[in-house]
Parts: sequence; structure tokens; C-alpha cells
Amino acid sequence: MASPTVIVFGPTGNVARVAAITARKHGAQVVLAMRDPSKEINGIRHEENGYERVQADLTKPDTIREAVLKTGAKKAFIYQVHSSDHLKSSIEALKEAGIDFVVFMSSFTIVDAGGDLEAISPKEHIPYSHARVELSLLEVFGREHFVPIRSGSLATNLMMFNGQAVRNGHVSLWAPESTSDCISADDLGEVAGTVLVNGSDKKIIYLFGPEPLSQQKQIETVARVLQKDIKIDTISTEAEAVEAYKAKGLPEAVARLIAANLAQNTKSFAAREPQIYREGVSNVKEITGHPSTSFQDFVSSNSHLFQ
Repeated sequence: MASPTVIVFGPTGNVARVAAITARKHGAQVVLAMRDPSKEINGIRHEENGYERVQADLTKPDTIREAVLKTGAKKAFIYQVHSSDHLKSSIEALKEAGIDFVVFMSSFTIVDAGGDLEAISPKEHIPYSHARVELSLLEVFGREHFVPIRSGSLATNLMMFNGQAVRNGHVSLWAPESTSDCISADDLGEVAGTVLVNGSDKKIIYLFGPEPLSQQKQIETVARVLQKDIKIDTISTEAEAVEAYKAKGLPEAVARLIAANLAQNTKSFAAREPQIYREGVSNVKEITGHPSTSFQDFVSSNSHLFQ
């Protein structure tokens, strides 16, 4: 039986990179679709056997069509990226060029927004943007030919807003009790790459880390694992939090959204939706063969991110 050819978009990103490596381990020929094919990808050498690099941009349908036709790929991994039509034309290009199965990196926030893809308000930016892509995939490919992976919050999110402060040993937190599941990008990528090659009988795949942790507990875990002194202060008002996020380069609308979401997130998703959460934790082991990675183990394996 011939090896399947899959195309992975954005393989310089942490999740897509692992998805590509995992797909190759499962015997696929892997096309790495990149805006700049000359860029380095950690763990994949240039000209490495089983991989092919092509120039393509998820927001430019013509480049997608050309990449798929050139390589003969039949399966695709994609992720949400801003476009005026929520990737509708890009998804149509995938279909027209011969793709017959898509794995889409979606978001668990769709559940918090009510779960009805059509009804989610544009004001709820994260679930709305992912829901619109899922709707486009439903329309173009049909339910049997795509799988959304609705993941929890990445373990690296902590460093997105507090990275330098953690390294400096002094962190100011807004809503320190705000809780997330801290799933590792490696777990997400491994699931995505496995499903990309082997398919799945699940219509939606939820994925979560094994233990919900507050922001404060995450910082304390980093300090303990790295044996590092980290002072934690609390930002007292939402307005101050917005200004702090703006100072880190975020647009005001995004800063307000993040501050508001953190303030509302003191009850974990595991508590809000226990059945879906348990399913998401067990899915990691069911699909990869190993348990979902704990935040402590993630920090131990990625200490360079925190130092």
C-alpha cells in the first residue's frame, strides 16, 4: 500500500511541527507548506527524506491550490488564521485541488460560547473565528471528511504574557485564580498528526491537559521545578490589567478581551463541563498511547522557555 501524502500548514509553529513529525512516523509523505520554505524547522532537516517543502500561505488560495496539485497531497492539517472570509476560499481551494480529509486545530471555547456554531457572536472573538472555519469545512467537505480538534489552553500561554517577568523573577498577575488546563503543544501535535494519517471515528476531538491550574499555581510550579525565586504581585483592577497588556504590545481591543476573559475564568472548564473535560484528557491517551502531559513535566522538559 502506497504511503499517504499529507500537507501540513505552518510547520514552524509548535503544534504543526509535531503534527508533521508524527505524520511521518506513521508512514506518510509529508508536505511542509510554508510562507518561506527556507526557514528552519526544529527537528526536521532540509532535504530530509520523507518531507517536501513548498511555498504556500493559508490566506492565499492560489498558493494552496498550486501546492496541493504539485504534491498530490490528499490530507491537510490547517489552523485558524485571520482572513476576511474565515478561510472559506482557502478551504474551497483545498477541496478543488484534491484534498479529501482535513484536520483543523480548533478551540474548546466554542463550548463556552454555547456550542451552536451559527449562533456564536462576533464579539466572542476566539470561539467565533474558530466556529466560522468549522462551518466552512462543514459546507465544503461535509462532516465525514474533516475533524476539528478543539484543544484547551496551551501550557505556553503563561509565557505569552509573563515570559520576561518569569525570567526576571517578578510577575504581576491579573486574576491570579484564573484557571486553565495547560495542554502541551507536543500532545496536540501528536494527536493531530496521528489523526491526519489514520483518521478518527470521532466527529469532534477535545483535548485537555490533565490538571486545571490557576495562573498563580502555574507560576509556583515553574518556581518549584526550576528552583527559582519568583515574586508574585496582583494587579488590582481590570483597567490596570488592560494597560499592562497594551504595554506588552497588544491592541486595546485584544487587551480588553483577555482581561475580561481572565476575570471570568476562576471556575475551571473541568468544573464547568466535567464530561467534556474528562473526554478531552482521555483522548490524549487513547490516540497517542500515553497520558496527557502534566504542567510540571512540561516545565521540566522545556526549562529553556522559562530561563
